Amino acid sequence: MKDRNLQCQPQFDQIWLDQLVRKSHPIVKVADLIDWDAIERDLGQHFPSDTGQPCIPVRLAAGLLLLKYTYGHSDDGVLDIWSRDPYYQYFCGGEVYVRDPPVSRTTLSNWRKQLGEEGVRKLLSATIELEKRVGMIDKEASAT
Repeated sequence: MKDRNLQCQPQFDQIWLDQLVRKSHPIVKVADLIDWDAIERDLGQHFPSDTGQPCIPVRLAAGLLLLKYTYGHSDDGVLDIWSRDPYYQYFCGGEVYVRDPPVSRTTLSNWRKQLGEEGVRKLLSATIELEKRVGMIDKEASAT
């Protein structure tokens, strides 16, 4: 659990995601096993912060794209589900439940373009292997 003394405390109507989600849920298991620091090192160059705008966390960008491709969502679909699903928010590094999408569909599309086909493929293949290990994907079914 992260040290909450170093972070802003939630408002009275906010809920900590780690108190809301079940640790046994497959999405939580995968999120807790992914080496997000390595993903940030590998993909961070695709999300520069020198444009004058605040840098959006790589984990959020990577997490949204992973959820989009894993579950076959459209850009709008993954953002809509994210805004109501604490498991999606937890997967993307959220700490408190939020009711509004974190970015626009256009931003998500731009991230995908910045990452490029090879970057998306690399991200997906690493996650598929991890999902197989935790039983989220049937190993025999994914071989066909």
